[in-house]
Amino acid sequence: MKLLLLTSLVFVAHGSLLPTLKRSDSNCGSQTFFTENNGHIHSHDSYVSGANYYANMHCTWVIEAPAGLKVELVPVTFDLENDKSCAYDHIELFDGIGVGAPSLGKYCGGVFAPISSTGQYLTINFITDELYHVSGFDLFYNFTSSYIHQCHVSQFQCSNGQCIDASLHCDNRLRDCSDNSDEYNCGGVSGGGCQAYEFTCKNKQCVSRDFLCDGDVDCTDNSDELPEACHMNAQNLRLCGEKTKTGASGSITSQNYPKAYPNDVHCVYRIQAPPGTHSIHFTFDSLFSVEPETTCDNDWVKVTGDADRYNHGPFCGDSTPAAFSIPGDHAFVAFFTDDSGTYPGFNITWNSD
Repeated sequence: MKLLLLTSLVFVAHGSLLPTLKRSDSNCGSQTFFTENNGHIHSHDSYVSGANYYANMHCTWVIEAPAGLKVELVPVTFDLENDKSCAYDHIELFDGIGVGAPSLGKYCGGVFAPISSTGQYLTINFITDELYHVSGFDLFYNFTSSYIHQCHVSQFQCSNGQCIDASLHCDNRLRDCSDNSDEYNCGGVSGGGCQAYEFTCKNKQCVSRDFLCDGDVDCTDNSDELPEACHMNAQNLRLCGEKTKTGASGSITSQNYPKAYPNDVHCVYRIQAPPGTHSIHFTFDSLFSVEPETTCDNDWVKVTGDADRYNHGPFCGDSTPAAFSIPGDHAFVAFFTDDSGTYPGFNITWNSD
C-alpha cells in the first residue's frame, strides 16, 4: 500500500493534469510527453510509411520547454479533413498542460500557421471521426523566447486572437468570433466579407486568389505576398516537396537540378534553425541558371526574413549571387517559374550560428 501511494505522489508531482493524456490506441505513437528540443510529432504511427490516419483516434501530446521558454509549433506537412468549423477531424492546441488549459484554437484542412505557447507547456489534442481520413501531419516543435501567434492567410484573426475561416468575416452572423469582432467595421475597403474565390488582405481588401503569391503586390498592404502567407499557400505542392526545412545547416535545390526545372512552380520554403541562432548564412553553388530577364519577372528565386524584411533577390540569369546572411533563426526561400522557358536552376546551402 505504501508503494502504491508513493507512485501516485510521484505522478502527481510531475504534472497533476497528465492523467488527461489518454489515447484511444497505440496508433498515436508510444510517446505522449516531450521535453527534448527540436522534435517532430506525427499524427499517427504509420504516417512515415504514407498511410492515412485512422478512424476514431483521440491522441494527446504535451510538450514541455525549460522554464522561461515557450514552445513553438511549425507545420512541416498538415492535411486533415476540411471543415470551416473544424467539427470533424482536427487538432486543438491548449496553452498549458492538458485539455483543461486555455484553448489556442482548432485547426483542420490544410490550415495551420506557426504558433507558440505563452508559457513552457503546450498540449496538442488530435481527434478523428469514423469517416474521410487523409494523410495527417508532421509538426516540428522547438523552444523559443519569442511569442508567435498568427492566423493562416485563409483565416480572419479576431480581436481576441481567435482564428476563423475568412468567409465568416462580415457575414452578419454572431459568435463566429467569440467576441463578435468579425462583424465590426465591415464597411472597410471591400464593403463586406470576401467571396470564397477571393483572398482577404490584412486590411480587409478582397483580391482574387489567383493573385496570391504571384510576385506582384495586389493587396495595398502587401499581405498577399508576405513570406509566411506564401509558404502556407504555395501552389504545385507535389513539385515543392517538404516545405519546412529544419536544422543548423542544409540545402534547397530547384526541381531536377542540375537538369531543367519545370514550368509553373510556386514554392516557398521555410528554413527553421535551432533556437538561439543569431544568423543564417546562404551560399549559391557556382552553377546558377534561371531564366534571364532584366527585372527577373519571369523565373526567379529570392530569400527573405519575416514580412519580406532582409530581402535578397529576386535572382535570375546566369551570374551566381554573392553570399549573404539573414538575422534570426528562420528565413524563407521562394522559387517561382512561369509557363515558358526552363533552365538548370540553382542549389542554395545554409548554415547557422
